[in-house]
Amino acid sequence: MGIGDDFTLNSFKFCLDHGNEVCWTHCFCDHREDNNATISDLARTLGKGEKYDERKQICAFALGAKPAKKGSTAWKCRSHGKVDCKNCFDWTKIIMNQEQ
Repeated sequence: MGIGDDFTLNSFKFCLDHGNEVCWTHCFCDHREDNNATISDLARTLGKGEKYDERKQICAFALGAKPAKKGSTAWKCRSHGKVDCKNCFDWTKIIMNQEQ
């Protein structure tokens, strides 16, 4: 693990060391713009126009993400044990809840 290393969870990228979507302090990354592009109509959903790239960041580890197994590139949730769990990692719902 090191600067620039990341992982993908249900189509969103996060820094590998800290699980952050934005990790300027340690890993010098901000994956929000790329992650936002994976959600269709995000700007309309949030009602922010072009400012949705300034939304609050997501931490995958805080949401219970963990490697599916040692050495795996797949990630699962702690709650259900499902890889790329659509319930735990519903990014549109998570982003909308953060913005309220």
